[in-house]
Amino acid sequence: MLNGDDFECQGDDGEINHPLSQDLMFDPWATLSGQNLMSFADGLTCQVIDVMHTTARKPRSDLVAGVNSIVHTIIANLIVLHGNTSGTSGLAVQMKHTKKTRYDRHGFRKFPEVVRALAGLGYLIKRDAVIRSRRTTIEATGALKTHLPVRGNKYVCLRWCGLFN
Repeated sequence: MLNGDDFECQGDDGEINHPLSQDLMFDPWATLSGQNLMSFADGLTCQVIDVMHTTARKPRSDLVAGVNSIVHTIIANLIVLHGNTSGTSGLAVQMKHTKKTRYDRHGFRKFPEVVRALAGLGYLIKRDAVIRSRRTTIEATGALKTHLPVRGNKYVCLRWCGLFN
């Protein structure tokens, strides 16, 4: 049961708007740099493509590039999540397809399928959303969590596409 401390108040009248979230929001522009993390992410990309692409034909190059950028971004966000000490519970992600805008990152249309594939392979825990209560969240588990470097490690290289190189 929620009490009054779980809500955020805005305005002068003390109107209760919504429960406070302990989730970290997914940043679609975060990605990896650094050879060790990138080679690990490339290995995960191959596993995800094997799960997603079931025909005997070679997968399309744009599918491979899109899945690769999604996996790199998920790992970069999970490094931030698991290095965060502020008590966050998960990484809030959007699993529905919305209308494409010019601000969306190119190649992210397969994001829900990649998250499902990583969860099916045992690398992620995916908690489904509950209407008006909780967003869909993910967090690393198993082999993926052991490969994530700790925050503050000099070998962790994160960058934001277009902002820092």
